[in-house]
Amino acid sequence: MKRTIQFSILCCLGLAVNSWAMGYSKDYEPCMKSAQSQIKEISACQKHESKVQNKRVKQNYKKKLSNTPSSEKQLVKQIQQDWLKQRDQVCGFEKNKFEQKNTTYTGCFLQLTMARADMLEYGLK
Repeated sequence: MKRTIQFSILCCLGLAVNSWAMGYSKDYEPCMKSAQSQIKEISACQKHESKVQNKRVKQNYKKKLSNTPSSEKQLVKQIQQDWLKQRDQVCGFEKNKFEQKNTTYTGCFLQLTMARADMLEYGLK
């Protein structure tokens, strides 16, 4: 229950942070516009942007960890691991239920990953 509350707070903060943080890459909006509601093209845009945002999460997490006092590093690692698990749960990703190609999962994955990258980046400032 405690972890669910923590994740809910992180998600809400992510939405608030999103208004001033980096957000999508400069290539995402043009890609989505050119997709013209075609599922295959939308999926390709989402997958590419998910990779960009996942890279941001990894980079910002490494910076955060390097700036964290050693007494708090384990907590930061645990929060990141919990976030990864909860992201997959929230988006409904189960190997038997969806494939990563599913646009619903990919869109959810993208939104939560971008919010996490933004939160980590904002925390570095």
